[in-house]
Amino acid sequence: MIKALIESLLKSLRLVEKKIDKTGKGSAIKAKDSKNKALELIESHQKNINQLVHQYSKKLKYSGLDDYDYKAYIKELFPEADSETCPHCKNIFDRVVKRARNCDQCNKKVVVRQGFVLTENQADQLQEQIELRFRYKSSISDLRDNIKVSDALFDGDYLRALFEIGNAYKALEQYDMGWSVLNRDVFEVKRLTNDDIGRIYEERLGFLRDEAYDKNKISKKDMIKIINTAFVFIVNLANNISDDQYWVNSHLINLILDCDTLRLNAKIPKRELIIMFDQFCTQNKVKNRNQLRKFVIEQIKGL
Repeated sequence: MIKALIESLLKSLRLVEKKIDKTGKGSAIKAKDSKNKALELIESHQKNINQLVHQYSKKLKYSGLDDYDYKAYIKELFPEADSETCPHCKNIFDRVVKRARNCDQCNKKVVVRQGFVLTENQADQLQEQIELRFRYKSSISDLRDNIKVSDALFDGDYLRALFEIGNAYKALEQYDMGWSVLNRDVFEVKRLTNDDIGRIYEERLGFLRDEAYDKNKISKKDMIKIINTAFVFIVNLANNISDDQYWVNSHLINLILDCDTLRLNAKIPKRELIIMFDQFCTQNKVKNRNQLRKFVIEQIKGL
């Protein structure tokens, strides 16, 4: 999925943003209408996220138990489990089982969890439920009627609200939906509010980076594609500001920092990253190419 996203992004990014920037200039849309459209968009996403959180909660086979009461988990999941009965054939062991072994009667393997004798499959089910519950409690349950989204709306920061929506989809592993928010909806809100495009670039790169880390199976080739996507963001942002503003633009600096983080994960030497950026600048239209190149190299060498 990430390959398709990046390839699509590299082909369409400039055209989409150019179109949006043109239509955004001198827009006659009233402030009230802009606010209402942004609110409707965000509220629609939040309702969808609430449904996804509810669906996730239905995966949990127990409720109302203490987070670390694993014995209670086991008794709720496997009511017949105890410390002396084979879960396969119901043979009663001649002594309390304290570690994995094969049953004397059926010769099938049993394991011990919190003093309970389980099959290997039951132990896997238990671990899955523990992980689901931990993830639900730590990063999923709070996404319902997300307070971070509400706070952003209270502050009138619609872009930040959409960023939180994108993060919520990411936490729910709904990457396509999260990317849709950052690839389409944020530009609609930017058009309505004339907000800073640097924030969008930074958030989009962070989303791609986090998705790659979440999946934990990304190749060096895919990581290089994400780095090239970062170059697109860096150049497009730099093309919209004067070269004397590079040092004070935090979004530009953060994009370069993220490039270096991606480089480290891809095990690419700094010198190679600089060469990659040079090649990108040569192949694409870059305003103030020499100044930008100098600035980027200074940032990378200083990391």
